[in-house]
Amino acid sequence: MYKCNFCAYYSKEKKFIEKHTKICSKKIKKNKKFYIRQSAFNKKLVIYSSKSSSSFRNLDVSFYFFNMNKSITSLLENTIKTMFFRFQVVLHVKFEKPKIQIINGKPDVTFNIIDTYFCSSMVLVMKKTDIRPKLIQSYNRVLKLFDEFVNNGSGWSLRSINRIDIQVAKYKAMRGGCSENKLPLSISKKGAIISIKNEINENKCFLWCILLSLHQPKKGSGKITSKHEKLLKNIDYSMLKYPTSLNEIHHFENVNDFSNNIFSLNKDNDVYPLQLTSNKKASKEINLLFYKKHFYLIKNINRLLGRGGVKVRHFCYTCCQGFWEKHVLKNHKIFCEKN
Repeated sequence: MYKCNFCAYYSKEKKFIEKHTKICSKKIKKNKKFYIRQSAFNKKLVIYSSKSSSSFRNLDVSFYFFNMNKSITSLLENTIKTMFFRFQVVLHVKFEKPKIQIINGKPDVTFNIIDTYFCSSMVLVMKKTDIRPKLIQSYNRVLKLFDEFVNNGSGWSLRSINRIDIQVAKYKAMRGGCSENKLPLSISKKGAIISIKNEINENKCFLWCILLSLHQPKKGSGKITSKHEKLLKNIDYSMLKYPTSLNEIHHFENVNDFSNNIFSLNKDNDVYPLQLTSNKKASKEINLLFYKKHFYLIKNINRLLGRGGVKVRHFCYTCCQGFWEKHVLKNHKIFCEKN
């Protein structure tokens, strides 16, 4: 199996991947304001640094972020094409503090100078729409630390901005096999889930869930036998590994024109979105539950997200909130998906 160095495309044929990689590399825009300062672990950890920032001497930090935001966004958007990742914003600055001395009866002013940095927390990006809000969150964190340092009476003032680093670390997504566990009673009694009963090919529960969603058996049985393998000829699953990783699902759904939404359960057994589709205009929507490293097919999403027997018909997958009217949900999504 061969993989493109710039995106998640796979192919069994080397000549196809070479042709694809050549075309794909031209689509990746070169970033003129950043260069790779340091990398490790076969580029699974990369530090990108801004080039000379002498033009930003004595500028406000907020304005500096505003000026660099387009380049940083472009850098992260190119990165999400190849992998899920965590990133951190690190601002390197130079401070000065005046020091007055009396020499020969005359005041002499010198400056103490220090180099320091302020960094945000590491945040996870699993889709392109995550980048903008996570960047704003990171900028605000750095600005807060910067203001606390300046305003605590230390006497230091900003002399110049040295550079900004974007530290990117590859995120290894969870994988799901067939280590099936019993679902919590509060979930199983809703009758919204089909559990895969696999007699062949262990760790393929994700693939069998897809198959069952396209060819649901009678009485909602989740039993898979060798006869079902014949039905796989209409699905391209060459990019999948077993157990299946969450980052492989994005490529799978784009190739097959599916929308795969993955949900999970928190400590209180409440449903939350683990990974929502990036292919919202697909012809087929398939919802799955990922619980204790096992995939389950959701046959009725409204029943799963509903509470207390109230039959709400329309749910927002981002926040799992329900609505009676479809047009109300549509208006809600405009703001919910942005935030």
